[in-house]
Amino acid sequence: MTDIRFTGDWVVADATVLKTSANDLMLDAPSRRVGGGDHRRALVHDFTDGLTVNWNTDYPGGVTLNGTRAINAFDGND
Repeated sequence: MTDIRFTGDWVVADATVLKTSANDLMLDAPSRRVGGGDHRRALVHDFTDGLTVNWNTDYPGGVTLNGTRAINAFDGND
C-alpha cells in the first residue's frame, strides 16, 4: 500500500519504492545557506548515466558522510 500524508511541515511518503523521472533532486533550506548560487542539486542523474552528489558544488559546505561503512570503487569490470 502506498500513502502520501501531509502532517504540518512534513510530507511523508510510505512506499516500497519512491520513483521519479526527474534529472535532479534539489534540497534547499534558505535559512541554512552560507553562499553558493541559485541551485541546490543534491543528487543528479548525470550525462554519463551516473549519480552525482553535490552537482557543480552547489553546496559550498561540501558533503559529509557520517557512519560510512564502505565506499566501493567501480572499475568497469564488475
